Amino acid sequence: MSDASRPLGRLFYLLPLIFVWIVLASETSAGQTPARTTISDVVYRADGTVEGGTLLLSWPAFSTAGGQAIAAGTTSAVLGSGGVLSVQLVPNVSATPSGTFYTVVYHLDDGTVKTEYWAVPTTSPTTIAAVRTAPGSSGQPSQLATQQFVNTALAGKANDSAVVHLNGSETITGAKQFAVAPSLPAPVLPTDAVNKGYVDSAVTTSGSGSFVSKAGDTMSGPLTLPSDPVAPNQASTKHYADIGLAAKAGLISGVVPTGQLGSGPANNSVCLHGDSTWGGCGSSSNAISIQGVPVDTSAPTDNQVITYSASQGKYQPKAGGGITAGMQAVKYATDFNWSQIPATDLSVAGAETVSLSVCPPGTTGTEPWYYVYVSGTGTAEAVLVTGGSCAGNGQAGTLQFTTANSHSAGYTIGSASGGLQEALVAARYTPTNPTGTSQAGKVVVPPGQFIAYARVSIRASGMTVDFSGSIVECWMNDSCIFVGDALNINAPSRAAIFQAIVREVEIEVKDLAEHSIYKIKFANDAAKSLAFEFDSAKVASALDVAAISNTQVGAVFLSSLTAAEITATSSATVTIDAGISPIVGGGFEVRWTDAGWGQGNNRNLAGRFSSQTFTLPRLARIQNYFVRQYDASVPPKYSRYSAALHLDYPL
Repeated sequence: MSDASRPLGRLFYLLPLIFVWIVLASETSAGQTPARTTISDVVYRADGTVEGGTLLLSWPAFSTAGGQAIAAGTTSAVLGSGGVLSVQLVPNVSATPSGTFYTVVYHLDDGTVKTEYWAVPTTSPTTIAAVRTAPGSSGQPSQLATQQFVNTALAGKANDSAVVHLNGSETITGAKQFAVAPSLPAPVLPTDAVNKGYVDSAVTTSGSGSFVSKAGDTMSGPLTLPSDPVAPNQASTKHYADIGLAAKAGLISGVVPTGQLGSGPANNSVCLHGDSTWGGCGSSSNAISIQGVPVDTSAPTDNQVITYSASQGKYQPKAGGGITAGMQAVKYATDFNWSQIPATDLSVAGAETVSLSVCPPGTTGTEPWYYVYVSGTGTAEAVLVTGGSCAGNGQAGTLQFTTANSHSAGYTIGSASGGLQEALVAARYTPTNPTGTSQAGKVVVPPGQFIAYARVSIRASGMTVDFSGSIVECWMNDSCIFVGDALNINAPSRAAIFQAIVREVEIEVKDLAEHSIYKIKFANDAAKSLAFEFDSAKVASALDVAAISNTQVGAVFLSSLTAAEITATSSATVTIDAGISPIVGGGFEVRWTDAGWGQGNNRNLAGRFSSQTFTLPRLARIQNYFVRQYDASVPPKYSRYSAALHLDYPL
């Protein structure tokens, strides 16, 4: 008995061990961590800078493609330095239920909040662009669909009211074409559609040769047309032909009879017109009319085309290409780049006078510091123009310069600055109120790479040059961009020999018969320290300056504007109140610097105004304005001292 019971006892202990092993194995299998995919990317703004902020991620419960259960939940990820994102998520592509996605809400540092959806694959790592998806785009019937998905699906469907139904009476409008002929019943009413059988039966005995064939036929009698033709391809009646021929001259033996010629004498300035009258002759170079419409006698200027003016009833020169006068006032450097291949012999280096067939705008022989570039044959060089008849007016002319190298036939002469110097010359204008020297203007150097082979001089006051986005390469042993008129300075007392721009000269008379002190200020910073004084400089003769007493100052100078003030400012303008009403016939003169006062100098002039309050342009955050009043005397009297108004306000 005892032997028989021993195996039973052993089996009893073995079964629990097997059960425990199975349970542990099962728990170990179920507790394995699901594989995760790393989404790694950099988030940028639209302007190319990196973003910062936090991403909030949420998901519903789902089972992975491998059968692992994922509970619903949320997490967050912070955009690191440089906009870097790195987050690990369990893949939900091919998950159950189908169409499962992660909802990602961006909370960005610039206040932007946006939502998008991710479908994460098993491939790791991956990017944001690879996981972005739209709900409803997977094609699962039970999945929520976006408005975009629905609208796209319905776009190809016809409205119920726009289709023909199988039953009911409906009216079809417009012509319809069928790929296969429809079957129709025999017609009953006069307006019923007919089938082929009905037509064949109706025309079986029709025709019988009593109609003219479209392919061509012979008629046994005359054909009567309803009226004269009105379209080019219509048949003409005899009446129409007779009328047309009646206005034409006869021709006998190849010659028009004398009696049918126009009246009046013929000469080299008039021609016989089609209406048998003598009149002015038109030509391609001097047309007097186009299709019977007169052409204005004014010759078009640069950038103008002949345009019909309905108000004038004739063709007139107007700005072409939709360009307004205001747009033409701004000069673009690239529009003024030019080159020509003259026939003038430059085979021997030295002084030359080259003839140009056309002197482009800005190309002139009288402009100081104007260079042209000679290339193509020989050693290319930039040469300084010293004279010539060219005036930049589109007419033929000459340029004078001295070459250092010889250039055989076929050389090219053109702008030495890609058109920039020519645009600076063409942009200047002469003000009329008051009349001044050529000045101001605006030149734009479009984005791109320019090569300057010689100095570019900006000689006009008030000139604006916009270099935004452009690169200028300076291929010369000289100042590349030179602002102002250069003077050769030779000061032995300071051992200073250089070329600079003198901005201001101050003369202080110490003694009418003995000496004066001169202070010279230069434009470039490098030369500022070289400002010098001449002591004991003899005056050749006593200056004719009459001394006046303090009580007589009022008769020579006007009162200073002690109440002047800035009353308003914007990013582009400043409004100034002079503090007093202007003198009759006079006004207020405003300058950018406290120098050059007077009607004959406009170089640093900001403006002259005849009202107490006026508006000026603002060119920088920090801006100084100097104001004096003047009267109507000749020459006008001015305030003895300037009212200096200082502005320091953000743009």
